[in-house]
Amino acid sequence: MKFARLILSASIVLGAHLAPAQTYVNDSWLDGTRNDPASPTYSEYGIDGDLDLNLESVWYGNSSSLSSSVGHLIGTTAATSRQWLTHFTPSSPLSLANIGDSIKITLNFTPTTILANANRNMRFGLFNYSAGTRLTTDATPGGANVTGYSAFINFAPTFGTSNPLQVSERTNPSSTDLQGTTGDFTLLGSGGANGGTGFTSGAAYRLEFIVTRLGATTVSNSVTFFDSLNAVLVTASGVDATGVLGFDTFAMRPANTTSTAATFDFTQFKVEYFGAVPEPTTLSLTGIALAIWACRRRKLA
Repeated sequence: MKFARLILSASIVLGAHLAPAQTYVNDSWLDGTRNDPASPTYSEYGIDGDLDLNLESVWYGNSSSLSSSVGHLIGTTAATSRQWLTHFTPSSPLSLANIGDSIKITLNFTPTTILANANRNMRFGLFNYSAGTRLTTDATPGGANVTGYSAFINFAPTFGTSNPLQVSERTNPSSTDLQGTTGDFTLLGSGGANGGTGFTSGAAYRLEFIVTRLGATTVSNSVTFFDSLNAVLVTASGVDATGVLGFDTFAMRPANTTSTAATFDFTQFKVEYFGAVPEPTTLSLTGIALAIWACRRRKLA
């Protein structure tokens, strides 16, 4: 009986270490607005501050290209580039403070009117604006002193180039153009094949963008697009030896209608933080030691 109690107590202690992800933003635009900022009081604790059933962050778009309605954030493209951005923390970036820490972006969307092309002109990026200038109104975002990563995807019905998905680090922080110039980025990894299945107009997709700290200065990047059946459409990953260790902004840049899509209907945006889990041996020893201590304490009581 004492042994059973010991195992049960150890299991409880071990379970406490395996906490779920901390959710900072989980927005499906249920209130029909895109203007609710990330809350310094509520969102970091997973509390819905304005009681609209969402954890939010304000979205900005240039050239009147971004709008919202109940359950939708709509981005409309044009003959020239459009840019959409959200600062998902109130001020300081989410820091990958420990080896094993991860940040995960999830974006659900449905595109319309997709044309054949061979360009990687749809761009999704995860950035650190702590040394840059944040937007406070609809405008084109600046890129000066901004670090981070971007996924460059050939947004076409059938992929029209080799390695249609590329993941790159922003290595020219002096540039004022956040995602417009490929020369400001250094390639980390790529995936997909020329002629592979691409995106279908009117179909639902999910993007997952994950950055994980691997070492003192090393991080991994993983970008995956899933189709409506939860199957992987295309994925790419890479490792950065001098990695960015904090993030506060997610940005998107469609270059134009003919090489991306006419509209993007976003139905969910989610930011999750996963803290590092101690090694199993450490967890086991800690859990068993605490369980033994608890049993002895009860015996002496």
